[in-house]
Amino acid sequence: MSNILNCSLNYIAQDGRIIVYGGIDDTAADDLVILDTSQANFTWSIANVSTKSPLSRTYHTATLVGHYMIVIFGKNNEFISPTTQNEVFILDTSDKSNYKWISKFDPNLILPTSPTTPDQNLSTRNRNLVIIILSIVLALIGASFLIYFYRKRRLLRTDMFVHFPQIN
Repeated sequence: MSNILNCSLNYIAQDGRIIVYGGIDDTAADDLVILDTSQANFTWSIANVSTKSPLSRTYHTATLVGHYMIVIFGKNNEFISPTTQNEVFILDTSDKSNYKWISKFDPNLILPTSPTTPDQNLSTRNRNLVIIILSIVLALIGASFLIYFYRKRRLLRTDMFVHFPQIN
């Protein structure tokens, strides 16, 4: 397996894989290696890519859209034309055993991993928070009344006893 190169992109996939693409040693590279962090012992492997790799890339960036890693910018050697820097490369990572560089991408085909319905856990958390706050407020009010009545009762008892000075 190749060494991790300088200026490579480290990209974290949804299932705990870290995809390392590109980088530079003496020249830019198109290496694509995987660090699997889903097991107790992390393992490195060289990615199996069934399609031709795009130009080697270094000093680039990427983002995840669904199972697609979109690689943009960067350069492939020290002297690169400005048009090459603007190329966009897309890696389909949906099949762990066979990645594919694709040339067409339809963002409308990407579906969210979970439905975008209102979060029911949020309403449960809000309800629990309201119950806790109300319980605390009621406990403070109750404690205040108890203290007030205790002090009032104590003052009434001391007023009932009249202290006469002792005459000798």
